Amino acid sequence: MTIRDAHAHLQTGGAVPHPALSGLGALVGTWDVAAEGLSGRITFEWMDGGHFLMCFSDLHRGADHVTGLEVIGFDTEAGQIRSHYYETTGAQAAYVWRIESDGIHIAGPAGEYSGSFDPMLVELTGVWRGSEGDVESTLTRIE
Repeated sequence: MTIRDAHAHLQTGGAVPHPALSGLGALVGTWDVAAEGLSGRITFEWMDGGHFLMCFSDLHRGADHVTGLEVIGFDTEAGQIRSHYYETTGAQAAYVWRIESDGIHIAGPAGEYSGSFDPMLVELTGVWRGSEGDVESTLTRIE
């Protein structure tokens, strides 16, 4: 395989998106975020090809303004949905995602999140459980 062939294979992904990712479609759009000590907006959109869901965040944590990027996709070696998060502070983290019948579950180094969608997929309410305690959050779809 030449370098050109390898690059072409990377561009196409060599396959259709993994079916496990279809459950993430409910997140696509822009959401207002409200939680104790946290507010802002996040936007989910599919990367061309549908292999990865990107999450762009613009948040206020107390007095700090933080933007971030999370890339979510199916890890074929691990057999699960995983993400990598990067923010303007230099912080980064890896998470494991699980799609549930009415919501999502996310586990990472700082704790776990479990959230449920309302029937119209307009609101996602949940709780982050971490070493500093539980924090309830609400995401409300605005687009």
